Amino acid sequence: MLELQSISQAIDRKPLVVNDDVSVWAVIEQLRTQSSAKYVLVTRNGQLKGIFTAANLIEIVGLEHGWQEMPIAAVMQTPAVTLPESELENHPTKLLELFERHKIDCLPIVDDQGAIVGTLTEQDLGRLVIKQTAESDRKQAEQELKQAKEQLQAVIDAVPGFVSWIDQNGRYIGVNRKLADVLELPPEEIVGKPVGFSGSSSKLKQFAVQFMASDDVTTSQIIDTNFNNRKYHYLVAAQKYNHNQAIVSVGIDITTTQKSQEALRSLVAGTAAVTGTEFFAVLVQYLAQALEVKCAVVAELEDGCSTVALWLNGRLGENFEYDPASTPCNMVIKKGVYYCRSQVGQKFPVLNQFLASEPMESYFGIRLENSAREPIGILCVLDDRPLENEEIARYILSIFAARAAAELERQQVELALKQSKLDLEARVNTRTQDLIAANDELRAEITQKELVKQALAASEEKFRHIFEDAPIGISLVDLNNRYIQVNSRLCRLLGYEATELEGKTLQDVTHPDDLQKELPYLEQVILGQIDSYNLEQRYIRKDGSSWWANLIATVVRDDAGSILYTLGMVEDISDRKRSEQALLQSEERFRKIFESGPLGMAIIGFNQSIIKVNAMLCEMLGYAETEMTRLTLRDITVPEDVNLDLSETKQLYYGRISQFHTEKRYIKKDLSSIWVLVNYSAMRDHSGKTINVLIAVRDITRQREAQEYIQASLQEKEVLLKEIHHRVKNNLHVIANLLDLQAQNIEDEAIADLFIDSQNRIHAMALIHEQLYQSPAAGKVCFREYVENLAENLFQSYCFNIKQIEWQIKIEPVILNLETAIPCGLILNELVANSIKYAFPGCQSGQISIEFRSIEPDHINPAIDNSMIASPRLTKDGAKQASLPKFELVIGDSGVGIPTTIDWQNSTSMGLRLVRILGRQLEAEIELEQVNGTQFRLVFGELKYKERFKAYDAGKGTGG
Repeated sequence: MLELQSISQAIDRKPLVVNDDVSVWAVIEQLRTQSSAKYVLVTRNGQLKGIFTAANLIEIVGLEHGWQEMPIAAVMQTPAVTLPESELENHPTKLLELFERHKIDCLPIVDDQGAIVGTLTEQDLGRLVIKQTAESDRKQAEQELKQAKEQLQAVIDAVPGFVSWIDQNGRYIGVNRKLADVLELPPEEIVGKPVGFSGSSSKLKQFAVQFMASDDVTTSQIIDTNFNNRKYHYLVAAQKYNHNQAIVSVGIDITTTQKSQEALRSLVAGTAAVTGTEFFAVLVQYLAQALEVKCAVVAELEDGCSTVALWLNGRLGENFEYDPASTPCNMVIKKGVYYCRSQVGQKFPVLNQFLASEPMESYFGIRLENSAREPIGILCVLDDRPLENEEIARYILSIFAARAAAELERQQVELALKQSKLDLEARVNTRTQDLIAANDELRAEITQKELVKQALAASEEKFRHIFEDAPIGISLVDLNNRYIQVNSRLCRLLGYEATELEGKTLQDVTHPDDLQKELPYLEQVILGQIDSYNLEQRYIRKDGSSWWANLIATVVRDDAGSILYTLGMVEDISDRKRSEQALLQSEERFRKIFESGPLGMAIIGFNQSIIKVNAMLCEMLGYAETEMTRLTLRDITVPEDVNLDLSETKQLYYGRISQFHTEKRYIKKDLSSIWVLVNYSAMRDHSGKTINVLIAVRDITRQREAQEYIQASLQEKEVLLKEIHHRVKNNLHVIANLLDLQAQNIEDEAIADLFIDSQNRIHAMALIHEQLYQSPAAGKVCFREYVENLAENLFQSYCFNIKQIEWQIKIEPVILNLETAIPCGLILNELVANSIKYAFPGCQSGQISIEFRSIEPDHINPAIDNSMIASPRLTKDGAKQASLPKFELVIGDSGVGIPTTIDWQNSTSMGLRLVRILGRQLEAEIELEQVNGTQFRLVFGELKYKERFKAYDAGKGTGG
């Protein structure tokens, strides 16, 4: 069929034209020879006078006698309208309105002199309108789809993590640029490969498989995986789509954060209860585990280097002293941080002697400094391979270094103080003994007294050095709270010179808000109630800025017990205070989210008690906060829904899952119920133990009501569709009965047979609608039951002796849709009717067989006539679509067969023409075999559903 591009192409320029004096019978003969003609134009002297149609023929056959010899002018229709070809416009919609307005099916086209040019039918115009509309819609849809794809790809590539689409077989459907960069492959090479193909951790594949097998629609999980021999931590969130047959997942790289948190937690947990040398032993062990290295070392700088703790090959090693000049530690001392990625053993051979192990490949060290930014030690790690991630290693090493430096400085200060105290005690004892001896032998031992004075001077000098060089601020304060003496460290902390600070009082440098905390301690010291105290407070620098300090104050008395002065030791703790403040701010942010969030939230205890609730949940359920905290979750849950999530709740408390969500009903204070979506999240302590549960509640009552309304509407439409099929079946039966009544008055057997054939075709379609009405599945037909009913109807129609024919019906229980069942049933009707009428002349006996089964596409016979095979479906890039399931229908008989003189593919008989037309509609492959009778074999696939109401909706209000 010619594909129409314009109205001019739709004009039939070779219509059947006769003079007005030609007889009706002659016109009918011409119609038979030109089977494609549907109209006859009647002219006189070249001018159009009328139109003769099949409807005119039916009217004169039923009402007139001797009509065969009547002139055609006596029965023709006078044309209501003609259209000059010069007035044609390429607007088929306007011409369709002309057809509707004049109630005509055919429009004659004439030239400017009135001579016939051709005819234009409403059917051809409709085809042209549909094509132009479809072409316009297709172009617009293609443009919108292209733009949407570009926008989506830009958004996905901008995501700060990987995005992937995975099918139900665990293979990549698509990936974004981030994941392609990590895998070091183009995106198109990743598509189709299984998850984990590059040697990555099996946890990622296991996550996808478990999620696809679960009933969850969304999930999230932290997954450890490997890409290109590098270990990553990803927070992966996934959601199902395409009817839960595929997954889209988004992964955010939290490797640095995860490892840092693990290292910090390990450090805090491991060193919380240890001090001294045990502290450093624990520190190097956790550092080696955090960075997955073989060796970790803490060394103290004091006349060279001496190890404080050594972790080597999974155990503590013996400490030793060494000269840093020939080791990478010397680079650390100079630069502060030094990283040697490879060949550290070749660059510093002495390392292998110290460690007595296999050669080391990499080294990473950081300098330990005291509060005055002075080097006091080294923290380093070594391994037999390069570190996986320098950034993570640097971050974790700096965390451990800060803790190690603080502890090393604290131990040095503690040791200095102990030594100072010992020296002081020794000095006092020596002086006491010397004084006793002096009293006894004053005159005799003048020389010995001079020696004591020299020893005392030396001791004082040593104490002065300790006092001045201490890494913390030290001061001597008199009973009037005035500084007597201060060391250089305290001067630097307060920003004063020693001469400026001496003479000032504690009140001058203490923050006003904290002064009241220290004054009671000072009063108790003066009253002799306490000898020392410890507190945290703020001091004011000379420039007006403040800083936090930890103060330890101790009273120094004379031999008589009178207070001489107070010794104060001040340590800068500003960094720790800032960390504590950051923690408080984090807790405050959580509190604001909880209190002001758009969702109802509550904290639930182990016994389902409501510990805390926000205003949104109170408003949602109509309770006050004090009322809610006296209730439990069981109290506000509809009894039938209480145990819906019992299993998941237990798993949450036992730590097997971290969160889940469910839909249930809550009871409001007014006893009405609402549908809610509840998300449960575990709240765990530092050890991972679940202590409480946080729930987030969203009211979904309107959504549930909408779902119920849609379901009810769908059931109502299914009932309406069955009623339509029932009425169509009844109308087809009425038409068949009218044809039967008409056939009873026809004496011509040929015409009567035509009526019988038409009745059988109508019955074939009516059976389809009858089964659609009775079928529990909307739009589906049980083909086996349909074939049995159709065969029985054909025997009754042709009054055939059923005992003469042996039937063989082998039909698989296949369900077909309406689009496939109607043409298939009509083909079956035509071929079986042909077998009944022509295969067994003279009442011969024989066999008629009908077989119907489903087959695989690869089993189609390659010898089938290619002229009857529909063109393969192509995708947009010209490739063939994947083969769909096929059906095979075989109709045969053991009769005389089709004469060899008849070419069935070009036969003009109505039955075989219908078989060819309907075969093309089914896109079927048709094969005819004439061995021991006749056998037709059709192979076809199920046709897709077509919208049946689009044209009707578009025509509302236009009379279309």
